[in-house]
Amino acid sequence: MPTTRLPDELFEEFLQLLNSSGLLSAESLEMALSDLGGAQGVVENAYYISAYELLGSALVSANSFQSVLIFFKDFQRYLGEGVEQRYYFVESIVDCFSARGDNVAALIEAAPSSYRVYLHKKFPKKGADLFD
Repeated sequence: MPTTRLPDELFEEFLQLLNSSGLLSAESLEMALSDLGGAQGVVENAYYISAYELLGSALVSANSFQSVLIFFKDFQRYLGEGVEQRYYFVESIVDCFSARGDNVAALIEAAPSSYRVYLHKKFPKKGADLFD
């Protein structure tokens, strides 16, 4: 029977994952979270959703589309844990790339399957019939 991990444990593990992936340094992580009081402030105040959104934005700012796509594919299982908060990390990344004009279809397909239905609704394919 799987054990339920607390949001603070999931968050701290996720920060370690981002740091160990090489996509964001420990300094970049803290800087991204500085408006929330750093990682400690996030945990103390339960600002998880905002933190995941900020981390997603920081990841896009520091990395190429291709690097993030590989990260999604390699860490899909981890992105799907703690869905109540981590969905916002994935959504933030897709949103940032979409705002830059990138075609985000590959990112959506590489996202955890439980997120895809929501991402497809929020980011319909370019040229798709929006009146369906």
